[in-house]
Amino acid sequence: MVTAVEATAVPLQASNKCKFQIIDVDQDPQGSTDVDDAGSVDHIGRLPDAVLCSILSLLPTKEGARTQVISRRWRPLWRSAPLNLVVDEELNSSNNSLVNLISKRDDLISKILSVHPGPARRFSLCLSNSNYHGKMKGWLSSQALDKLREFQLIPKHWFDVRDTFYLLPSSVYRFAPTLRVAKFGGCSFSDLIVKLSLKFPCLKQLTLDRVAISEDALQSMLSGCYALESLELKKNSGFRRLCISSQTLKSVGFCTNWCTESVPLQELVIEDAPCLERLLPLDPQNMIAVGLTTKMHSVRVLVLDYLNLDTVVNFLKSFPCLERLYVFFQSRMSYINPQEYDPPEPIECLELHLKEVLLKNYDGTIPLCIDFAKFFVLNAKVLKEMKITLPYHRQYNWFANQHRLLRTKDRISQDARIELKCGTNVYFTDNRNTHDLSMTDPFDVPSRGCKKCSGSPF
Repeated sequence: MVTAVEATAVPLQASNKCKFQIIDVDQDPQGSTDVDDAGSVDHIGRLPDAVLCSILSLLPTKEGARTQVISRRWRPLWRSAPLNLVVDEELNSSNNSLVNLISKRDDLISKILSVHPGPARRFSLCLSNSNYHGKMKGWLSSQALDKLREFQLIPKHWFDVRDTFYLLPSSVYRFAPTLRVAKFGGCSFSDLIVKLSLKFPCLKQLTLDRVAISEDALQSMLSGCYALESLELKKNSGFRRLCISSQTLKSVGFCTNWCTESVPLQELVIEDAPCLERLLPLDPQNMIAVGLTTKMHSVRVLVLDYLNLDTVVNFLKSFPCLERLYVFFQSRMSYINPQEYDPPEPIECLELHLKEVLLKNYDGTIPLCIDFAKFFVLNAKVLKEMKITLPYHRQYNWFANQHRLLRTKDRISQDARIELKCGTNVYFTDNRNTHDLSMTDPFDVPSRGCKKCSGSPF
């Protein structure tokens, strides 16, 4: 069995030496044989066509097309493999010396779409020139993109988007029956979605990043996603409230856009999502209201940004099986004495499931922050680890004092490990793992850390 890792060995080594080389897909590879330049036999070429086509469908566009010149054995395979076409404009169209290259690049894209019979695995458009929008309509109508499985449309420069969006071509909607992964950015959706009652029966991952869409259109779109597993909503406009009801959804990442002059998202209501495991605000400094109509037994990972510990405690009651909790500290927090915590009914996640607590932007000079951390040390019975990150550098004596305050003799989980690090990023932003359900920790990205020290694990 050939893995995706092995597929990386297929592109020619010279492929990176000429970044903007234009390859004629109809060019005859004169003198090509089943023997490479060194005179050795092409062993990879002996694999079955189905395996080779699977490998080719994973390669970048240029590398995939280049395999046609390896030998006669390879020549027909690229057109037989599902098309993987990525359009990423790296050139500056204002530079006249590059205009011809850009024109040739566009012609090549059009030619690839005209000669490839389809179907297509992936089509990705990263646009920085408004002139592409007219060409895009023609590309999207190509037969080569029939049965498209993955589609991405994003602007090259996000700062150009602001509150001006281009209308998404209606030809995109023809991919609805077969799409499995979709990402839209910097565009606006018409209410044609509602009129057509579009269904996306195979769509598992959906990202809407700085798009304009009405509440009716978004609700209609989501209601037609019968297999959706992960949803990411970032800085969109056109709707204030979103009600989520999905029998398959496992992960939701969201943040609002307070800079826009349009209507931003202000309230997210989880009405019915029995499989939801992750509720991930992507920008805790601009949180929105989250409403729950029932207890969420399936949620394992939760991010909170509340000023009142009492509110946090009440919120935890809705997540009885919570295992990992992230809390983003604000500068002001109302007080509750952790020693006085004595609810009439035990909170299930504190009793049985909460194993890891991560506190961001922690300020150990403020008693309220210390009490907040101590609350979980004293009440989370199965706590295994508490990770605390600080916005500023602290001296060793400060760490020693925090150690003394948090590792109290009254802590309910004697084996809990407490780790403090200073100078780390204060955000949970730049989360790239909303859609990667295989990751236990969706925020498991390298931290900048503090250049002056390595922190103090206890």
